[in-house]
Amino acid sequence: YWYAMEPLADVDPKRALALGLSAGEKIPILKEYMIRRIGAGDPKKSLSLLVDGLKDAKDDATRLTFLRGMNESLKGRKEVPMPEGWTQVAAELAKGDNLEIRFQSAVVSVSLGDAKAADSLTGMITDEKAALAFRKQAIQTLARLQSPPLVPVLHTLLADAELRADALRALASFDDAKSPAAILAVYEKLSPTERRDALATLCSRVGYAK
Repeated sequence: YWYAMEPLADVDPKRALALGLSAGEKIPILKEYMIRRIGAGDPKKSLSLLVDGLKDAKDDATRLTFLRGMNESLKGRKEVPMPEGWTQVAAELAKGDNLEIRFQSAVVSVSLGDAKAADSLTGMITDEKAALAFRKQAIQTLARLQSPPLVPVLHTLLADAELRADALRALASFDDAKSPAAILAVYEKLSPTERRDALATLCSRVGYAK
């Protein structure tokens, strides 16, 4: 079914999305694949279409599928213009009770250059009441986007046993003169696995390696 549907994403994305949503009622993975496939196209066109689809979604499962698909499509892309209507949709999603939806929505906003959303995710990382999985994903997202405010937070997390490994890996994304000293200061306390992460980061840049 997917091999039959997939080419339509380039020919008529709007119709392809409608078909994916319809087929997804009985075979959910077709809906997920189509949303991700459309998202992989020209972001100026595909993201606006996905935002419209998200706006019309009737249940949380479909909303999550849209948000995850949008996040997948934004990986590896920088300076993607914010699609029309996203600000309003994000504001509505932020009011909901579903934490996963709120988190995925914030990740989309950060990927689209929303500074307030980036600050919100940075705050979540240091919030011990937040779910550990969300905190870890927030680190990965902000590191991937090379968000500067994350660096001092990562230095602080080198003292956090639960997030130390994530912080060590994330520091490789930034060229910060203070990072090598911060890593070496805790090196003796690291587990063998964490030491491998530390060494990988210290080898990631000439300055760090020296």
